[in-house]
Amino acid sequence: MKTRGIRIKERRKTWLILHKLIDADKIEPITPLDMAVATYLVANYSLDYFDSLISAQCIVREAKPLTTDREIIGVVSKRSQILSALRRYISFY
Repeated sequence: MKTRGIRIKERRKTWLILHKLIDADKIEPITPLDMAVATYLVANYSLDYFDSLISAQCIVREAKPLTTDREIIGVVSKRSQILSALRRYISFY
């Protein structure tokens, strides 16, 4: 959000709204695979840390991101290419 020029007050308001809308028990944990995909995205797609984690979770879970951020949508749409590239790093994935 910060790198997209969204001011701190708008970010706080967004998170507080989401806090009311999303039950904490419904939050997806970040897994080691999410982190591995996120580091690949940072290195190869120049996403920032937060955007890479959101994108990674969507890629790993075959989920559609709830965002208008074109970079996140674009990266998630390359799911099969990204997972194929990661499979080259580790044989048991």
